[in-house]
Amino acid sequence: MIARHCGMSDPAIHYHFRSKSEIYEALLVEPQYGSPAPQCAADRQAIAEFMEQRFWWWAKDAEFIRLLLREQLRGRPESIDYLVNAEHQYRAELEEVARAVYGEGARTIADLSWYLLAGALWDVVLAYGSEAADIIEQDYFRMRILRLIDKALDAVDPLQP
Repeated sequence: MIARHCGMSDPAIHYHFRSKSEIYEALLVEPQYGSPAPQCAADRQAIAEFMEQRFWWWAKDAEFIRLLLREQLRGRPESIDYLVNAEHQYRAELEEVARAVYGEGARTIADLSWYLLAGALWDVVLAYGSEAADIIEQDYFRMRILRLIDKALDAVDPLQP
């Protein structure tokens, strides 16, 4: 199935990977978001855009999230490590980006937004399974994510000038 999806022959896949497990492990690399995290953001809107960009990077591949969750529930250590590392990276980047506007409150925003946004993504993947990608594309889901971002940013008062 993977070979057909990639337009390759089965032997070409087997040349590089001996098993499905090896293919899965090859997927567990540090996220490459396409744009580096800025050192800091000047205002709430820039922070919200950063949060939204990171969320949609993950949400674009609901099938991978579904596979990752399944393997985590099975207790597969590399899957759990992958999630822990991805969470740490997200929270550290967001905290650094938000510090100029929210000071020490940036940590609260990073923690809260991870739980809200990851929870929303896991919820849709677990509730809708293979249909999750269709739900994620709907306008109401996008509005839900924007509201969660707003709620995370509202949890802390910005620094006063």
